Amino acid sequence: MADAAREVARLLEVGVTAISPVVLSAAALHSTMFPRLRIDPFNPVLWEDWCRPLLTVCAAVVVPEIRGWSDSIGIRHEVASALAAQVPVFIYGGLP
Repeated sequence: MADAAREVARLLEVGVTAISPVVLSAAALHSTMFPRLRIDPFNPVLWEDWCRPLLTVCAAVVVPEIRGWSDSIGIRHEVASALAAQVPVFIYGGLP
């Protein structure tokens, strides 16, 4: 989540408005942890349903090469959905 938040900030610095499902979901999960976690962080159907409206309004999907990105089922699904809808997908890495 911290890596994703840093990438949102890097994009902001170059004039790109970015919405990160990872950053938003981590904040939501954190806010509901006490006295017990009320949202299941491992429920793929919940997160797919939650991410869908974000994906449908995006002009592009941008994937920074941060730890774990290539192993993420969620990212794989979002990229596939974007490509199926003919939404551009950008994967980038390296130093700013």
